[in-house]
Amino acid sequence: MTLTNDENRKYIRLGVNCEVRFRIEEATDDKEGENFTVEAKNVSVGGLTFEFWNELSLGQILRLKLKFKSDPEILKLRGDVIHCTPLKNDDDSKARFTIGVKFIGSDKALTAALLRFI
Repeated sequence: MTLTNDENRKYIRLGVNCEVRFRIEEATDDKEGENFTVEAKNVSVGGLTFEFWNELSLGQILRLKLKFKSDPEILKLRGDVIHCTPLKNDDDSKARFTIGVKFIGSDKALTAALLRFI
């Protein structure tokens, strides 16, 4: 587990084993309704970061399901894409992006659940 923080973050992010399943809400292309599964790079009470093979637009809303390896419970929440940064590829392979997501409408119960996991 890795702790990260900088002056722009409200919460410390932890590098944890967390599977992220997501679906893009109201996508303007053929991705609407399609489910994707990725591994989170880090997670905090306020959001998460993951790598993805497609570019996502800032402001896109994602329906997320988080599954932490240490617990059988699945957390369901929504998130707003707040950054999408291309990753450098040394071998000209398929492009990848780092996606930053801010959780939307996190209530006290969800915050407590996230704190339990991270």
